[in-house]
Amino acid sequence: AARFFLGEDGRGTHAEAADGLVLARGGGMAGAAFFALEGRLAHTASEAAYGIGSRRCPDAADGGSVGILEKEIFLRPGETAALCFCLGYCERAEDAPRLPAAFSPARERLARAFWQERLERLRFYLPDTHLGAWLNSFLPYQIRASRLHMRAGFWQPGGAWGFRDQLQDMLSLVYTEPERVRAHLLLCASRQYAEGDVQHWWHPDGAGVRTRVSDDRLFLPWVTARYVAVTGDSRVLDEPVPYLLSPVLAPGERDRYETAEASSETGTVLEHCLRALRRVDWGPRGLPLMEGGDWNDGMNAVGGESVWLGFFRLMVLRDFAPLCPKDVRDALDRERIRLHSAMQAAWTGRWYLRAWYRDGRTLGAPDSDVPRIDLISQCFAAFAGMPRTQVRQALDAAWELLHQEKEGVTLLLTPPFTPDEKAGYIGAYAPGARENGGQYTHALPWFMRALLQTGQTARAWQLLYECLPWVHSADRDAALRYRVEPYVLAADISPRGRGGWTWYTGSAGWLYEVFLHDFLGFEKLGDSVRLAPRVPEEWEECTVLYRWGGSRYQLTAAPDAPYVTLDGEKITGAFVPLRDDGRAHEARFPLPRGGEA
Repeated sequence: AARFFLGEDGRGTHAEAADGLVLARGGGMAGAAFFALEGRLAHTASEAAYGIGSRRCPDAADGGSVGILEKEIFLRPGETAALCFCLGYCERAEDAPRLPAAFSPARERLARAFWQERLERLRFYLPDTHLGAWLNSFLPYQIRASRLHMRAGFWQPGGAWGFRDQLQDMLSLVYTEPERVRAHLLLCASRQYAEGDVQHWWHPDGAGVRTRVSDDRLFLPWVTARYVAVTGDSRVLDEPVPYLLSPVLAPGERDRYETAEASSETGTVLEHCLRALRRVDWGPRGLPLMEGGDWNDGMNAVGGESVWLGFFRLMVLRDFAPLCPKDVRDALDRERIRLHSAMQAAWTGRWYLRAWYRDGRTLGAPDSDVPRIDLISQCFAAFAGMPRTQVRQALDAAWELLHQEKEGVTLLLTPPFTPDEKAGYIGAYAPGARENGGQYTHALPWFMRALLQTGQTARAWQLLYECLPWVHSADRDAALRYRVEPYVLAADISPRGRGGWTWYTGSAGWLYEVFLHDFLGFEKLGDSVRLAPRVPEEWEECTVLYRWGGSRYQLTAAPDAPYVTLDGEKITGAFVPLRDDGRAHEARFPLPRGGEA
């Protein structure tokens, strides 16, 4: 059985057909939704038959509009069956497809071709065939289908664009769909207010929320810098984009949901990025203030200086400054040097603090009650270039205190917040739920990257395998404990191994990016590329197939490659040039062997 809901007020009408098509009109939306299941059905019904609270449809919205399709399937032992559902929306009801057109061979071929064309732009051939198959199919599909097409999942059916959310997702598309990343940079720039802050999220019609969240705005210059480095397209910096115009948030006003109008003032993408960098409030130690949240939105009442945000700002300043005119670049470099020195105030002697409260109390210190250690500060210290001995000690502490090998989870922080802590709505989560002391999978790729950057390859691979969804369902007991899909990442896992939100999670894009860039060492700069893997000792070789325009490049790293070659010819340096000549090319790279650094 399958069901769907339609409309802002949950009300609508249905037209049911014996061939399985259900149309729903109304519900505060123009047009019609359609829902079909291939082949004739044993039964169709709507709210009239399966009302709210009934055993057949217990999750129906109050007074809601529900369409249900059911079909009986009989299978002999060993038999399989594939069912095709069709769910969509048309602005005009008369445009909704009718069966059998909804399931025509042409429509099926079109859908398959759509996904094949996108997923074949970058493919992995690994000794671990199960991992390779997942990286070639469900992981990139999860990113595109849930994070970009629907912007929804079973636990988050919002449909809105998130400023930081989808900008991070773009990192996984920058190699294969640069035109989409470019367009998204312009879209996000258009959601920036003239004062430099941005809409935390917005709906496609433009209505969104203005907040005091401090990290959102930094993702625009950071992802822009990454896009320019990978594609070589610096012209995007000159694209003009208007700002949003509305009154600034008043003192005591935490956020505002509004439809802001476009200002007559425009700025280039470069100017938008600089305005984002300049919109910062500093604390007494010279670190940026957390304000209304800093990636961990639940810490919205902490308010003081954010250590994580300071490390992230160091990364953004380092990566974006080279794109700026010399006078601006010099000013950003001076700020980075000052901030790097100020960040030493966050070192506790064992690991890095997470933040300070407004009243000066520390958050994430060895003598703190709640929490004593937070994972993301330790990871971003590595990315920000803090002293290597401190970073290694901090990562060791995170491994010892947050990694639970028996359960196969790594906690975001420990111990969890309580409501008495007054850190924000994070304290309303049960201990171990979501960001409040569970595994928040978004942070795991960051931990893997930090471990790889400090030479801890074995630990990084252990984390990778522990976070794979099918590992949590390896046997019946594990599956009954995990209780969510074993083929897509879950946004969070409880300390006891219970899976949480699936599908809609930024961890999917981050894991793809970190596996490609850090584990396999795939690095593209403009029109050149290289492969420098950090892989298990038992791997004999690994291959990435990369489509560049009309050309296909087979990039293989193997121990018997003494130096880099392209089509059999030795290449000086680590990178091979990319040419869109419509031909197939083969490049080979050394596969280094060695122990931990």
